[in-house]
Amino acid sequence: MAWELKNNRTNEVYPVEAAEGAPVTIGRHERNTIRLKGFAVNRFHAEIGLMPDGTPYIEDMGSTYGTFVNGRKIEGQATVRDGDEIRLAVSAGFPDGEYSLTLKGTPDAKEGGTDSGSREPERPRRGIREGRIVNKEILPDSILLVELEGVFRRHECDEFYATVESAVLQGYVKIVLELSRVEYLNSYGLGILVKIAQLVDEAGSGVVIAGAQGLVLKLFSSIGIDQRLPMVSTIEEARERFV
Repeated sequence: MAWELKNNRTNEVYPVEAAEGAPVTIGRHERNTIRLKGFAVNRFHAEIGLMPDGTPYIEDMGSTYGTFVNGRKIEGQATVRDGDEIRLAVSAGFPDGEYSLTLKGTPDAKEGGTDSGSREPERPRRGIREGRIVNKEILPDSILLVELEGVFRRHECDEFYATVESAVLQGYVKIVLELSRVEYLNSYGLGILVKIAQLVDEAGSGVVIAGAQGLVLKLFSSIGIDQRLPMVSTIEEARERFV
């Protein structure tokens, strides 16, 4: 991919290159292709890649302080062009963004001559275990068990919510979410959990979270979501909550 991001404050250049047409990930976590350290930058903040026709895009992954293109905050995915300014993590402490980057293309990229532009961006991303549902089954008493693993950002959370919403519409309103293998869940994902809880509450039952640990458990505790949703250690304990 013949594109690069230039740091407007340090002049450092980050090549926008990824294997097999996969998008490049940006954030604080060491597994990102472009690692940016900062106070307001999320661990998995954004990604940049190519659409099937070769057009570059950037996608905010549900970050807390946002991704901005030419001063406009984006929700989800937005196309970008040569010379566009991308700001990450705009806050009171960093009104112009913690990082200000400019997208630059080589002459080949501007003329649409890159071979990689004909390929659709692939997932999973380099070094990141993409969030997914690894098991979904019906337990006794019509309890729906959903087991998750990996890193959950915006689109993984949307896919997860769609699966649960479909199950609720089919009548499954006792839900256990097993999260022992979930490595990361951002603020957007926390909002999805609350949304699921509201959906199930309206149907007359509830959601129990089982096995949350590490960074996910710390995050739940810090924002008080453990006061909103019952949290237990095992699936068996979660089942007992519905008895």
